[in-house]
Amino acid sequence: MPSMFPSFSAHPDDRNRRYDEPEVGDDWPRSLQIGFWLIVAGAIMMVLTAMLMVAAGFPGDPADTELRDAYMRNMWFMAIFNVIVALVMGGAASYLRKGSKNARRVVAVCIALACFFNALAFALRVGALSMMVIVVLLAFAALFIFRPTANAYISAQSNK
Repeated sequence: MPSMFPSFSAHPDDRNRRYDEPEVGDDWPRSLQIGFWLIVAGAIMMVLTAMLMVAAGFPGDPADTELRDAYMRNMWFMAIFNVIVALVMGGAASYLRKGSKNARRVVAVCIALACFFNALAFALRVGALSMMVIVVLLAFAALFIFRPTANAYISAQSNK
């Protein structure tokens, strides 16, 4: 029976310290599937947010040209950035089913960039609340594509 007092020596029956190697099957694991669909949802949100930003334009007084120019420059940067990153991320995510390590790396870099710039745009009030929804979706997607079962599957598939 495991002791109720913590120590550095682990008992073999201690469920908190036991590590079970995940079983790798022929089909991609559930965590990778959930991560893939979260990436797809995030990419769709990114494209929709970019289109809505461009359609809305400048929300303030058009008389202040300096503020309008700065806002429009930031808005166009975010719109173009979101569309490009969404396309790259969606294209790379399609290779997750095959267990590609490089595709997961590309997706991870795209998620990191998208989370940073969308949170920054929300903080600067260039975008709406949908930018934070994108950040949350992509953060959970990153969590799911790096779960132990997904790691074991991608490792097994890339060694074939």
